[in-house]
Amino acid sequence: MTVKRDIVADNLKAILIILVVLGHVMGFMRVSKLTYLINCIYSFHMPAFVFINGYLLSSLKFKKMKTIIFQFAILQIIYIVFFYEIGYYHSINMVSLLTPAFHLWYLFAYVAWELIVGLLNQLRRRNGFAFIIGIFLFMFLAFYIRCKRHP
Repeated sequence: MTVKRDIVADNLKAILIILVVLGHVMGFMRVSKLTYLINCIYSFHMPAFVFINGYLLSSLKFKKMKTIIFQFAILQIIYIVFFYEIGYYHSINMVSLLTPAFHLWYLFAYVAWELIVGLLNQLRRRNGFAFIIGIFLFMFLAFYIRCKRHP
């Protein structure tokens, strides 16, 4: 059985990945004239990527999530031990183990996004009102977390 691909979504994801790389490269260049463009790219590229992934999600795939969590755990341990050995971290504790190192935040967030989208899909199928409440609840939670981190 072959999986039917959504060509438009695949192309949009490719463009967004290119924008991520472009945004990071321009950020490293530290050219003040590019600040507006960098902020523009960062304002939409990850939310759009998450939206497209949610759109393509047909059902929760717990086996896939277990694989991603396992990859996160292995890579996180490698990063923590390496950076401890070179002196970047002064100790290894539970906070350093559970705080995603560098780009590993995406693996951690991807599992959370899949769970949220799966839950919202279940609510949508059962009750439209619960679906709307769920969306507002997750939006409020995201806003609250953002405000706590960046007062």
